Amino acid sequence: MRVTEMMSNPTERWFGRFSDDWVDLSTAIGFIGGIVQILLQAALFVLLFVLGTSIGIVEHGVPETPNSVLLVSASFLGVLLGGGLPYLRYTRDRFRRLGWDLSYRIAVLSVFYGLYVAFLAYHPSCGIWFALAALTARILVFFGLVVSE
Repeated sequence: MRVTEMMSNPTERWFGRFSDDWVDLSTAIGFIGGIVQILLQAALFVLLFVLGTSIGIVEHGVPETPNSVLLVSASFLGVLLGGGLPYLRYTRDRFRRLGWDLSYRIAVLSVFYGLYVAFLAYHPSCGIWFALAALTARILVFFGLVVSE
């Protein structure tokens, strides 16, 4: 037997510690875990906004109004990524298995929060609309799934 076969990959070591109760929203631990994830996501949006402001990416008091097409795009992407991905993760086994893969999570989170920072850098209101749309969609999907179970 080779050494690589004997060693588990980092994903199995990290996520193997958790049970499936974290994914099942009908359990108390799944419900509380989902609410904590939403609160942590909101806190991360605020922290990224403060960080962007402190290093000069986000400018306060921008006088011009943002491009309406970009504002609608930011809102649409916020709803799609903020609500669509959690919905697929909770309802489809394929996406649930993908969610346990560390490289998939890194890629999705990099794209998600990278888009948020890019929208903030373009115009702060685009970033704020992206964050609000993502959080609203995530909350609606979460409570919709809890009620449906």
